[in-house]
Amino acid sequence: MAGNAFILAPRGKGNFSMRFYQALSAGRIPVMVDTDSMLPFANQILWKEKIIFETNEKRCVERVLEVFHNGSYLSMQMECRKIHEQYFSVDNYFKELSEVLKKEYLW
Repeated sequence: MAGNAFILAPRGKGNFSMRFYQALSAGRIPVMVDTDSMLPFANQILWKEKIIFETNEKRCVERVLEVFHNGSYLSMQMECRKIHEQYFSVDNYFKELSEVLKKEYLW
């Protein structure tokens, strides 16, 4: 994972991917086919701008090539690491989750 900018993050048995979270924690860009997955913190994070999340495999490959050739993969990697720190690190996860719950359910 350390030697790659993009990490394939296929769904597992459920409609989510552990590799997605591993890629974010490593500051790498997850590449996912959208299988009607519900991405976490979707109201706070513009995922389509931060990761490769497309409707099919062909479009994923096209987007990877586009991002690689225009050089934006470096900034996307940094954004992925920042997202991990802000939303998924041990110190911040429950803080962010409680904020979402307050907004969504008016606690």
